[in-house]
Amino acid sequence: MELGNSIKKIRKKRGLSQKQLAAKMGISTNGLCSIETNQTWPSKATIEKVCDALEVEECYLLLFSMTEASFPDDKKILYRVLCKPLQEELLRDLQTLE
Repeated sequence: MELGNSIKKIRKKRGLSQKQLAAKMGISTNGLCSIETNQTWPSKATIEKVCDALEVEECYLLLFSMTEASFPDDKKILYRVLCKPLQEELLRDLQTLE
């Protein structure tokens, strides 16, 4: 799972800098950077703050965290057929919600 990468991707789609998102969450920019680079795994409370600040449901964040590598070899087709297209559609939706 690449939770930090998904936070970064959604943050950028929302047009926010790291500094802006960190301020909305009430954490340091360095703390957010550490999360986005997958150096630190955020607590449940921090994930809730991220979702509130980005105005997305936690399930969006988890869906964006999935990669093809998250699936066993015999299930990778599910990622390619279901998850990847859904991620792309939701990213388009995030742009129109701004």
